[in-house]
Amino acid sequence: MRRVPSRTCGHKECPTAKTEAAAGRATSQTIERTLERLTERSIRFLDLRFVDVLGTVKSITIPVHRLPHAVRNGEWFDGSSVEGFARVFESDMFLRPDLDTLTIGEAEAAPGAQVICDLMTPEGERFAGDPRGVLARALAEAAALGFDYSVAMELEFFLLNTDSATGGVRPGRHDRASYFDHPVDVGSDVRQEIVGALDRLGITVEASHHEVAAGQYELDLALSNAMKSADQLVTLKHAVKAVAQRRGLLATFMPKPIFGAAGSGMHTHQVLTEMGKDSNAFYDRADQYQLSTVAKHFIAGQLAHARALCASACRAPAAAIAGPSGSSSGPRIPPATRTWLSPPCSTPASPGSARSCPCRLRSKRTSTRSIPSGSPATSSATSPPRSPTP
Repeated sequence: MRRVPSRTCGHKECPTAKTEAAAGRATSQTIERTLERLTERSIRFLDLRFVDVLGTVKSITIPVHRLPHAVRNGEWFDGSSVEGFARVFESDMFLRPDLDTLTIGEAEAAPGAQVICDLMTPEGERFAGDPRGVLARALAEAAALGFDYSVAMELEFFLLNTDSATGGVRPGRHDRASYFDHPVDVGSDVRQEIVGALDRLGITVEASHHEVAAGQYELDLALSNAMKSADQLVTLKHAVKAVAQRRGLLATFMPKPIFGAAGSGMHTHQVLTEMGKDSNAFYDRADQYQLSTVAKHFIAGQLAHARALCASACRAPAAAIAGPSGSSSGPRIPPATRTWLSPPCSTPASPGSARSCPCRLRSKRTSTRSIPSGSPATSSATSPPRSPTP
Protein backbone atom coordinates (compact mmCIF):
# COMPACT_ATOMS: atom_id res chain seq x y z
CA MET A 1 0.00 0.00 0.00
CA ARG A 2 1.35 3.41 -0.99
CA ARG A 3 2.14 5.56 2.04
CA VAL A 4 1.38 9.28 2.10
CA PRO A 5 4.59 11.33 1.78
CA SER A 6 5.73 13.17 4.88
CA ARG A 7 5.93 16.51 3.10
CA THR A 8 2.38 17.35 2.02
CA CYS A 9 0.33 20.46 1.47
CA GLY A 10 -3.28 19.45 1.04
CA HIS A 11 -3.03 16.74 -1.60
CA LYS A 12 0.29 17.87 -3.06
CA GLU A 13 3.91 17.62 -2.00
CA CYS A 14 5.38 20.90 -0.78
CA PRO A 15 8.82 21.48 -2.34
CA THR A 16 11.23 23.45 -0.19
CA ALA A 17 13.18 26.45 -1.42
CA LYS A 18 16.23 24.23 -1.56
CA THR A 19 14.35 21.69 -3.68
CA GLU A 20 13.33 24.43 -6.08
CA ALA A 21 16.91 25.66 -6.38
CA ALA A 22 18.43 22.20 -6.82
CA ALA A 23 15.86 20.81 -9.20
CA GLY A 24 17.47 22.08 -12.38
CA ARG A 25 13.97 21.67 -13.74
CA ALA A 26 13.09 21.77 -17.39
CA THR A 27 11.50 24.88 -18.83
CA SER A 28 7.76 24.98 -19.41
CA GLN A 29 8.43 24.88 -23.14
CA THR A 30 10.40 21.64 -22.80
CA ILE A 31 7.63 20.05 -20.76
CA GLU A 32 5.03 21.18 -23.28
CA ARG A 33 7.01 19.75 -26.19
CA THR A 34 7.36 16.46 -24.33
CA LEU A 35 3.63 16.31 -23.65
CA GLU A 36 2.94 17.03 -27.32
CA ARG A 37 5.16 14.14 -28.40
CA LEU A 38 3.43 11.78 -26.00
CA THR A 39 -0.03 12.96 -27.08
CA GLU A 40 0.80 12.56 -30.78
CA ARG A 41 1.66 8.90 -30.11
CA SER A 42 -1.42 8.38 -27.92
CA ILE A 43 0.75 7.57 -24.91
CA ARG A 44 -1.28 7.59 -21.70
CA PHE A 45 1.29 6.30 -19.21
CA LEU A 46 4.98 6.97 -18.65
CA ASP A 47 7.57 4.76 -16.94
CA LEU A 48 9.91 6.63 -14.59
CA ARG A 49 13.00 4.41 -14.57
CA PHE A 50 15.98 4.30 -12.24
CA VAL A 51 18.67 1.82 -11.26
CA ASP A 52 19.44 0.46 -7.80
CA VAL A 53 22.94 -0.04 -6.38
CA LEU A 54 23.09 -3.57 -7.83
CA GLY A 55 22.28 -2.38 -11.35
CA THR A 56 18.70 -3.66 -11.40
CA VAL A 57 16.31 -1.49 -13.38
CA LYS A 58 13.31 -0.26 -11.37
CA SER A 59 10.35 1.84 -12.47
CA ILE A 60 7.25 3.67 -11.35
CA THR A 61 4.44 4.27 -13.86
CA ILE A 62 2.54 7.54 -13.82
CA PRO A 63 -0.22 9.01 -16.01
CA VAL A 64 1.20 11.34 -18.63
CA HIS A 65 -0.68 14.33 -17.22
CA ARG A 66 1.38 14.03 -14.01
CA LEU A 67 4.70 14.56 -15.82
CA PRO A 68 4.89 18.36 -15.21
CA HIS A 69 4.50 17.74 -11.48
CA ALA A 70 7.17 15.03 -11.52
CA VAL A 71 9.64 17.28 -13.35
CA ARG A 72 9.09 20.28 -11.10
CA ASN A 73 8.66 18.61 -7.70
CA GLY A 74 9.81 15.01 -8.13
CA GLU A 75 7.70 11.88 -7.87
CA TRP A 76 7.70 10.40 -4.38
CA PHE A 77 8.54 6.75 -3.70
CA ASP A 78 9.52 4.63 -0.71
CA GLY A 79 13.32 4.33 -0.86
CA SER A 80 13.42 1.80 1.97
CA SER A 81 11.74 -0.75 -0.34
CA VAL A 82 14.71 -0.65 -2.75
CA GLU A 83 17.77 -2.67 -1.77
CA GLY A 84 20.65 -0.48 -0.63
CA PHE A 85 18.79 2.83 -0.82
CA ALA A 86 17.48 3.92 2.58
CA ARG A 87 16.33 2.79 6.00
CA VAL A 88 12.63 2.82 6.91
CA PHE A 89 12.84 5.99 8.99
CA GLU A 90 14.47 7.89 6.09
CA SER A 91 12.47 6.32 3.27
CA ASP A 92 11.11 9.45 1.55
CA MET A 93 12.81 9.80 -1.84
CA PHE A 94 11.89 11.47 -5.12
CA LEU A 95 12.39 10.66 -8.79
CA ARG A 96 13.27 13.64 -10.99
CA PRO A 97 12.80 12.83 -14.71
CA ASP A 98 15.51 13.85 -17.18
CA LEU A 99 13.44 14.73 -20.25
CA ASP A 100 16.49 14.41 -22.50
CA THR A 101 16.23 10.65 -21.95
CA LEU A 102 12.60 10.33 -23.11
CA THR A 103 12.15 7.25 -25.29
CA ILE A 104 8.92 6.35 -27.05
CA GLY A 105 8.97 2.73 -28.13
CA GLU A 106 7.06 0.89 -30.81
CA ALA A 107 4.67 -1.98 -30.31
CA GLU A 108 7.23 -4.64 -31.22
CA ALA A 109 10.00 -3.36 -28.92
CA ALA A 110 9.84 -1.51 -25.61
CA PRO A 111 6.19 -0.48 -26.08
CA GLY A 112 5.09 2.71 -24.35
CA ALA A 113 7.30 5.55 -23.15
CA GLN A 114 10.03 5.83 -20.55
CA VAL A 115 12.27 8.45 -19.06
CA ILE A 116 15.38 7.98 -16.90
CA CYS A 117 15.30 9.67 -13.51
CA ASP A 118 17.70 11.11 -10.96
CA LEU A 119 17.14 10.15 -7.32
CA MET A 120 16.61 13.04 -4.94
CA THR A 121 16.32 13.37 -1.17
CA PRO A 122 13.53 15.42 0.49
CA GLU A 123 16.14 18.16 1.00
CA GLY A 124 16.56 18.50 -2.76
CA GLU A 125 20.01 16.88 -2.87
CA ARG A 126 20.98 14.10 -5.23
CA PHE A 127 20.93 10.80 -3.37
CA ALA A 128 24.51 9.61 -2.78
CA GLY A 129 23.60 6.00 -3.64
CA ASP A 130 22.10 6.80 -7.03
CA PRO A 131 24.34 5.09 -9.67
CA ARG A 132 23.41 7.76 -12.21
CA GLY A 133 24.39 10.43 -9.70
CA VAL A 134 27.70 8.69 -9.03
CA LEU A 135 28.47 8.74 -12.75
CA ALA A 136 27.44 12.40 -12.97
CA ARG A 137 29.89 13.27 -10.18
CA ALA A 138 32.68 11.30 -11.87
CA LEU A 139 32.02 13.07 -15.18
CA ALA A 140 32.08 16.43 -13.38
CA GLU A 141 35.45 15.57 -11.82
CA ALA A 142 36.80 14.55 -15.23
CA ALA A 143 35.53 17.81 -16.72
CA ALA A 144 37.28 19.76 -13.96
CA LEU A 145 40.49 18.07 -15.09
CA GLY A 146 39.78 19.00 -18.71
CA PHE A 147 38.50 15.63 -19.98
CA ASP A 148 35.36 14.24 -21.59
CA TYR A 149 34.75 10.55 -20.90
CA SER A 150 33.12 8.39 -23.58
CA VAL A 151 32.47 4.67 -23.84
CA ALA A 152 31.45 2.07 -26.41
CA MET A 153 30.04 -1.16 -25.03
CA GLU A 154 29.96 -4.73 -26.31
CA LEU A 155 27.09 -6.60 -24.67
CA GLU A 156 26.73 -10.37 -24.65
CA PHE A 157 23.44 -12.13 -23.97
CA PHE A 158 21.58 -15.40 -24.49
CA LEU A 159 18.38 -16.12 -26.41
CA LEU A 160 16.84 -19.17 -24.74
CA ASN A 161 13.77 -21.35 -25.13
CA THR A 162 11.59 -21.97 -22.10
CA ASP A 163 10.88 -25.59 -21.27
CA SER A 164 7.28 -25.89 -20.11
CA ALA A 165 7.84 -29.45 -18.90
CA THR A 166 10.64 -28.68 -16.44
CA GLY A 167 10.12 -24.97 -15.95
CA GLY A 168 13.75 -24.37 -16.94
CA VAL A 169 15.41 -22.79 -19.95
CA ARG A 170 17.73 -24.10 -22.65
CA PRO A 171 19.35 -22.90 -25.88
CA GLY A 172 17.22 -23.46 -28.96
CA ARG A 173 17.63 -26.86 -30.56
CA HIS A 174 18.15 -25.07 -33.86
CA ASP A 175 21.31 -23.30 -32.64
CA ARG A 176 24.57 -25.22 -32.94
CA ALA A 177 26.66 -22.23 -33.95
CA SER A 178 29.67 -20.71 -32.22
CA TYR A 179 31.91 -17.63 -32.40
CA PHE A 180 31.35 -15.53 -35.56
CA ASP A 181 29.35 -18.33 -37.22
CA HIS A 182 26.57 -17.26 -39.56
CA PRO A 183 23.67 -19.64 -39.00
CA VAL A 184 20.38 -19.22 -40.81
CA ASP A 185 18.00 -19.72 -37.92
CA VAL A 186 15.46 -18.05 -35.68
CA GLY A 187 18.14 -16.64 -33.39
CA SER A 188 19.84 -14.75 -36.21
CA ASP A 189 16.49 -13.36 -37.36
CA VAL A 190 15.68 -12.19 -33.85
CA ARG A 191 19.13 -10.60 -33.50
CA GLN A 192 18.52 -8.56 -36.65
CA GLU A 193 15.07 -7.56 -35.38
CA ILE A 194 16.69 -6.40 -32.15
CA VAL A 195 19.21 -4.24 -34.03
CA GLY A 196 16.40 -2.67 -36.08
CA ALA A 197 14.30 -1.99 -32.99
CA LEU A 198 17.23 -0.38 -31.17
CA ASP A 199 17.97 1.83 -34.17
CA ARG A 200 14.39 3.12 -34.08
CA LEU A 201 14.91 3.90 -30.40
CA GLY A 202 17.97 6.00 -31.26
CA ILE A 203 20.54 3.41 -30.11
CA THR A 204 23.22 2.79 -32.73
CA VAL A 205 24.50 -0.78 -33.03
CA GLU A 206 27.68 -0.79 -35.11
CA ALA A 207 27.91 -4.58 -35.37
CA SER A 208 26.36 -7.78 -34.03
CA HIS A 209 27.38 -11.42 -34.21
CA HIS A 210 27.02 -14.90 -32.75
CA GLU A 211 29.11 -15.59 -29.67
CA VAL A 212 30.85 -18.74 -28.38
CA ALA A 213 27.94 -20.63 -26.83
CA ALA A 214 24.78 -21.91 -28.48
CA GLY A 215 22.15 -19.19 -28.27
CA GLN A 216 24.69 -16.51 -27.29
CA TYR A 217 25.01 -13.20 -29.17
CA GLU A 218 26.80 -9.86 -28.98
CA LEU A 219 25.80 -6.27 -29.74
CA ASP A 220 28.54 -3.66 -30.32
CA LEU A 221 27.31 -0.15 -29.54
CA ALA A 222 28.67 3.09 -30.96
CA LEU A 223 30.97 5.36 -28.94
CA SER A 224 29.05 7.96 -26.99
CA ASN A 225 29.16 10.14 -23.88
CA ALA A 226 29.27 7.90 -20.79
CA MET A 227 26.00 9.21 -19.35
CA LYS A 228 24.15 8.76 -22.63
CA SER A 229 25.58 5.25 -23.00
CA ALA A 230 24.52 4.30 -19.48
CA ASP A 231 21.00 5.61 -20.07
CA GLN A 232 20.80 3.72 -23.36
CA LEU A 233 21.85 0.54 -21.60
CA VAL A 234 18.74 0.75 -19.42
CA THR A 235 16.56 1.10 -22.51
CA LEU A 236 18.44 -1.53 -24.51
CA LYS A 237 17.99 -4.39 -22.06
CA HIS A 238 14.25 -3.85 -21.89
CA ALA A 239 13.97 -3.63 -25.68
CA VAL A 240 16.02 -6.80 -26.26
CA LYS A 241 13.82 -8.75 -23.85
CA ALA A 242 10.63 -7.36 -25.42
CA VAL A 243 11.64 -8.40 -28.95
CA ALA A 244 12.72 -11.86 -27.76
CA GLN A 245 9.49 -12.38 -25.84
CA ARG A 246 7.43 -11.46 -28.89
CA ARG A 247 9.21 -14.27 -30.77
CA GLY A 248 8.67 -16.78 -27.97
CA LEU A 249 12.24 -16.59 -26.62
CA LEU A 250 13.76 -15.50 -23.33
CA ALA A 251 16.63 -12.98 -23.46
CA THR A 252 18.98 -12.88 -20.48
CA PHE A 253 22.10 -10.86 -19.67
CA MET A 254 23.00 -13.10 -16.72
CA PRO A 255 26.75 -13.73 -16.50
CA LYS A 256 26.48 -17.54 -16.66
CA PRO A 257 22.97 -18.95 -17.14
CA ILE A 258 24.04 -22.34 -18.54
CA PHE A 259 26.32 -24.68 -16.60
CA GLY A 260 29.39 -25.63 -18.65
CA ALA A 261 28.75 -23.03 -21.37
CA ALA A 262 30.59 -19.79 -22.01
CA GLY A 263 29.47 -16.91 -19.83
CA SER A 264 28.30 -13.47 -20.89
CA GLY A 265 29.77 -10.10 -20.00
CA MET A 266 30.39 -6.62 -21.30
CA HIS A 267 33.50 -5.05 -22.78
CA THR A 268 33.70 -1.32 -22.25
CA HIS A 269 35.86 0.70 -24.65
CA GLN A 270 36.84 3.89 -22.85
CA VAL A 271 38.15 7.13 -24.30
CA LEU A 272 39.24 10.35 -22.60
CA THR A 273 39.05 13.36 -24.90
CA GLU A 274 40.72 16.65 -24.07
CA MET A 275 37.99 19.26 -23.83
CA GLY A 276 38.14 21.89 -26.53
CA LYS A 277 40.73 19.96 -28.54
CA ASP A 278 38.80 16.86 -29.67
CA SER A 279 41.99 14.83 -29.25
CA ASN A 280 42.36 11.49 -27.52
CA ALA A 281 44.16 11.94 -24.19
CA PHE A 282 45.32 8.30 -24.27
CA TYR A 283 47.43 8.75 -27.41
CA ASP A 284 51.10 9.69 -27.54
CA ARG A 285 52.80 9.11 -30.86
CA ALA A 286 56.27 9.35 -29.32
CA ASP A 287 55.68 6.64 -26.73
CA GLN A 288 56.89 3.08 -27.37
CA TYR A 289 53.33 1.78 -27.09
CA GLN A 290 51.74 5.01 -28.36
CA LEU A 291 50.20 5.49 -24.91
CA SER A 292 50.28 8.79 -23.08
CA THR A 293 51.13 9.22 -19.41
CA VAL A 294 47.43 9.87 -18.82
CA ALA A 295 46.57 6.49 -20.37
CA LYS A 296 49.06 4.64 -18.19
CA HIS A 297 47.77 6.30 -15.03
CA PHE A 298 44.19 5.59 -16.15
CA ILE A 299 44.93 1.86 -16.57
CA ALA A 300 46.82 1.73 -13.27
CA GLY A 301 43.87 3.33 -11.51
CA GLN A 302 41.42 0.77 -12.83
CA LEU A 303 43.69 -2.10 -11.80
CA ALA A 304 44.06 -0.52 -8.35
CA HIS A 305 40.27 -0.52 -8.03
CA ALA A 306 39.88 -4.06 -9.42
CA ARG A 307 38.35 -5.33 -6.16
CA ALA A 308 35.51 -2.81 -6.34
CA LEU A 309 35.02 -3.47 -10.04
CA CYS A 310 34.68 -7.19 -9.29
CA ALA A 311 32.09 -6.47 -6.63
CA SER A 312 29.99 -4.25 -8.90
CA ALA A 313 30.45 -5.89 -12.30
CA CYS A 314 31.00 -9.59 -11.52
CA ARG A 315 28.51 -10.42 -8.81
CA ALA A 316 28.33 -14.11 -7.90
CA PRO A 317 24.62 -14.82 -7.23
CA ALA A 318 23.72 -15.06 -10.92
CA ALA A 319 26.71 -17.22 -11.88
CA ALA A 320 26.33 -20.87 -12.84
CA ILE A 321 22.71 -21.28 -11.73
CA ALA A 322 21.65 -23.72 -14.43
CA GLY A 323 22.62 -27.35 -14.10
CA PRO A 324 23.81 -29.72 -16.83
CA SER A 325 20.21 -30.37 -17.87
CA GLY A 326 19.64 -26.66 -18.42
CA SER A 327 17.06 -26.42 -15.66
CA SER A 328 17.23 -23.74 -13.00
CA SER A 329 17.22 -26.40 -10.29
CA GLY A 330 20.82 -27.40 -11.02
CA PRO A 331 23.78 -26.87 -8.70
CA ARG A 332 24.68 -23.37 -7.62
CA ILE A 333 28.44 -22.89 -7.74
CA PRO A 334 29.77 -19.69 -6.17
CA PRO A 335 33.19 -18.87 -7.60
CA ALA A 336 35.89 -19.37 -4.98
CA THR A 337 38.33 -17.32 -7.05
CA ARG A 338 37.75 -14.97 -9.94
CA THR A 339 40.26 -15.42 -12.71
CA TRP A 340 40.52 -13.72 -16.07
CA LEU A 341 40.91 -15.77 -19.24
CA SER A 342 42.21 -12.59 -20.89
CA PRO A 343 43.63 -9.31 -19.53
CA PRO A 344 41.00 -7.38 -17.54
CA CYS A 345 42.22 -4.09 -19.03
CA SER A 346 43.85 -3.73 -22.43
CA THR A 347 44.58 -1.39 -25.34
CA PRO A 348 44.66 -2.08 -29.10
CA ALA A 349 47.78 -3.81 -30.39
CA SER A 350 48.36 -0.88 -32.72
CA PRO A 351 46.42 2.26 -31.69
CA GLY A 352 47.44 3.96 -34.94
CA SER A 353 45.96 7.41 -34.41
CA ALA A 354 44.77 9.87 -31.82
CA ARG A 355 41.15 9.02 -32.61
CA SER A 356 41.39 5.24 -32.24
CA CYS A 357 43.21 4.54 -28.98
CA PRO A 358 40.69 3.23 -26.46
CA CYS A 359 41.29 1.50 -23.17
CA ARG A 360 39.16 -1.65 -22.97
CA LEU A 361 37.79 -2.88 -19.65
CA ARG A 362 36.65 -6.51 -19.58
CA SER A 363 33.85 -7.86 -17.43
CA LYS A 364 33.34 -11.41 -18.66
CA ARG A 365 34.19 -15.08 -18.66
CA THR A 366 35.37 -15.41 -15.11
CA SER A 367 36.02 -18.94 -13.96
CA THR A 368 33.56 -20.55 -11.54
CA ARG A 369 35.93 -23.34 -10.58
CA SER A 370 37.73 -23.54 -7.25
CA ILE A 371 41.40 -23.05 -8.11
CA PRO A 372 44.14 -24.04 -5.66
CA SER A 373 46.05 -21.17 -4.13
CA GLY A 374 49.38 -20.53 -5.82
CA SER A 375 48.38 -22.04 -9.16
CA PRO A 376 49.33 -20.14 -12.34
CA ALA A 377 45.77 -18.91 -12.72
CA THR A 378 45.75 -17.20 -9.34
CA SER A 379 49.28 -15.82 -9.50
CA SER A 380 49.06 -14.40 -13.02
CA ALA A 381 50.03 -10.76 -13.37
CA THR A 382 46.87 -10.17 -15.40
CA SER A 383 44.58 -11.34 -12.61
CA PRO A 384 43.38 -8.60 -10.26
CA PRO A 385 43.75 -9.06 -6.50
CA ARG A 386 41.45 -11.62 -4.96
CA SER A 387 38.22 -10.13 -3.72
CA PRO A 388 35.60 -11.63 -1.45
CA THR A 389 32.50 -12.97 -3.14
CA PRO A 390 29.95 -10.13 -3.09
